[in-house]
Amino acid sequence: MHPLDFGELFRLSPNPYMVLDRQLRYVTANDAYLRSTASRLEDIQGRFLFDLFPHDPKDPNNASVQLLRTSLERVLATRAPDVLALIPYRVPMHTEKGIVEAERFWSATHTPLLDANGEVAYILQHTVDVTELQQLKQAANEAERRETSASAALEAGVLGRARKLQEANQLLDSERRHLLNLFAQAPSFMCFLRGREHVFELANPAYGQLVGQRELVGKPVRQALPEVVGQGFVELLDQVFTTGEPFIGRGVRVLLQRHAGAPQEEAYVDFIYQPIQGANGTVAGIFVQGHDITDQKRMEAALKESEARFRNMADHAPVMLWVTDPSGACTYLNKSWYEFTGQTEETGLGFGWLAATHPDDVKRAEAIFLEANAKQAPFQLEYRLRRKDGEYRWAIDAASPRYSPSGEYLGYIGSVIDITESKRAEEEMRRFNQQLERRVQERTAALLEANKELESFSYSVSHDLRAPLRHIMGFAQLLESRTSESLDATARRHVKTIAEAARQGGKLVDDLLEFSRMGRAELKKAPVSLGDLVAEVRRELAPEAEGRKVQWRVGALPEVQADPALLRLVFKNLLSNALKYSRPREEALIEVEARDGDGELQVTVRDNGVGFEMQYVDKLFGVFQRLHRPEQFEGTGIGLANVRRIIARHGGRTWAEGAVGQGATFHFTLPRAEVARPLSA
Repeated sequence: MHPLDFGELFRLSPNPYMVLDRQLRYVTANDAYLRSTASRLEDIQGRFLFDLFPHDPKDPNNASVQLLRTSLERVLATRAPDVLALIPYRVPMHTEKGIVEAERFWSATHTPLLDANGEVAYILQHTVDVTELQQLKQAANEAERRETSASAALEAGVLGRARKLQEANQLLDSERRHLLNLFAQAPSFMCFLRGREHVFELANPAYGQLVGQRELVGKPVRQALPEVVGQGFVELLDQVFTTGEPFIGRGVRVLLQRHAGAPQEEAYVDFIYQPIQGANGTVAGIFVQGHDITDQKRMEAALKESEARFRNMADHAPVMLWVTDPSGACTYLNKSWYEFTGQTEETGLGFGWLAATHPDDVKRAEAIFLEANAKQAPFQLEYRLRRKDGEYRWAIDAASPRYSPSGEYLGYIGSVIDITESKRAEEEMRRFNQQLERRVQERTAALLEANKELESFSYSVSHDLRAPLRHIMGFAQLLESRTSESLDATARRHVKTIAEAARQGGKLVDDLLEFSRMGRAELKKAPVSLGDLVAEVRRELAPEAEGRKVQWRVGALPEVQADPALLRLVFKNLLSNALKYSRPREEALIEVEARDGDGELQVTVRDNGVGFEMQYVDKLFGVFQRLHRPEQFEGTGIGLANVRRIIARHGGRTWAEGAVGQGATFHFTLPRAEVARPLSA
């Protein structure tokens, strides 16, 4: 529960209250009193009561003034409450015609507020406006003369009003006790210093908390607070006491020993020394009231230190930094900005950055910035910024919105970086890439032309070699058939060797011609069932498997979009090799399978043949590259080269795995787009 704010209670009380000092000058008044007298607090504070409200200015000693003055003097003399049951008094009032002087009837209670010595320090006045009651009573008296019975009823009403007045007085006594506690419970520190030696007569708990809860009452300031001697406060008290003029201090530093034996602590206070006059009109003491603002000062110091640190960091940052307010106006530019642009605070702050922007970029830059500011959104902008030497430099400007802890938009904080060199490098790189691309295209075209010529040459050479090789083979066979009986065994072996060499040469030429066609033949893609294709190749290779035990394991193979003739050649080479290199096995095992890969179809052909050493795997797909001697396994060394070229032309990959004596596995892939129908069991 929040502590009761008696000051607020006093201010909001519906009954008019005001406080006078001993010289009958206004100290304070609540809102109800100010409304009743059409006054403002700042206009009456410190003013003499009868100067402001004389009842009749033409007759300063009129009866109402005398009646009121006598009551107040009686309180000062007797130090006891005094009640004026009825007093007519003229005061200014708010009316429909404005503020006018009007005579009203009041019931007033004057209550003394005593200091620690029992002396009257202030007088609390509580008034009740009984004008209507008085008017009613006068009307009743008039009616009494006309109707006795009505007078009795009216008298009863008057008595009721009197009871209400009594109840109001009881409420006044209760509020008076509350007011007496105000001093003790006030959140601000207060004390009263009596006499020229400034002896503590009264100090509230807040004052004790300020100075360390030490004994104060009855001691002069110099004795009670020895550490403040020499800090100027005693001199100020002497000055106020002598001149009678109040003193107001703001954020004054004071060193206080708040704990016995401990070092003095620094504190900051706002305070007022208010002189209080005695009965004889001279200053009798000083009322001290104020607030301990030490925590606020420390926060302000921390904030200033933080701001100074930020400013120092910002000014030494290698980039230009800026800060705006919610309207977008620049409120801060760091040192780097001024050094780069040559602007000053007078020309750079606000929207001065637009003056340093290239004329062709101003409208675009301003529009982007203002739109982002309206949306309170992050933004990034490239524009040309004039350097102090007049050269426009490309800059990138980026900023993020700032918000207060409560979520209020505060503007932007942003940075600007000179990216001219980066722009130039980017442009240089772009030109270099264009040149490189043009050179690659030229070299590619030249290479394609060279390959085309080479393939044409290879085809021509191969084609031209076929005829003489056929002649050699033909004549060797003719010589063998016609002269075999006249030739000895050595001569016949030589003729046979010539024929065999000519046949092998012809086979090599045929393979070269086929390999050459692979590079030039146009792909004619169509749906191809890999399962049907493998079955056809197996039937074609059946003579090679005659007399052997060969176990085929063919898994589910999909339909693909490919050149049927070329893909058939791929399987023919792979399956033929599997049969050939598994020949030494008592029972050959050849497996064909396919599986979905990452965006491609992978086909595998595996055998349990003689295998190969993995260190030579790169040679497998090279032209004329063979890992076995011809007398071990026949061949020209072109088959796998054809496989790689065909698969590459379909956009796939080829590779192999194997080990000596443990068989070989060949893989090739086709892109997913080439798969016309997925795998099926």
